[in-house]
Amino acid sequence: MARDILTSLKNLKSYNSEKTADLLKELCTLYFLHEDEKSRQEVGDLLVKEGGAELLVKMFTGFSAAGFFSSNLNVQYLVKASLCILHNAAKVSKNRHLLRQENGVQKIAYYTKVDSELLKVVSIMLLGYIINEDESELIMDESVHPTLT
Repeated sequence: MARDILTSLKNLKSYNSEKTADLLKELCTLYFLHEDEKSRQEVGDLLVKEGGAELLVKMFTGFSAAGFFSSNLNVQYLVKASLCILHNAAKVSKNRHLLRQENGVQKIAYYTKVDSELLKVVSIMLLGYIINEDESELIMDESVHPTLT
């Protein structure tokens, strides 16, 4: 099933379409149907083996350039699921360089500063796998805690 979805995504001429959103929702649903970590890891491994990590980075780049992330109401769900899938893919060391392509670290780091606590946490966990030591400021908590001031 995941392989079929990826094949359909790869065959699209543009990612700025409802068909893309529908396929990503299918992929996200498939991922979250697997409730235990081992099953999710298997889905993540299959996605990586089939070029899913590289495809998602390419899609994010296209979405960002099209302004998709600033106006679509379904974005948070899609981003959450995609970041979770990328997080699982990043657990495999040979995949990490793929997530650094196309300015991926900076694109993912954007989500460490959004209002959604869930997106912050998932993006920080993902970045923990793919950043270099000299980029550690990307995952530092800059918030001010009232009890500490």
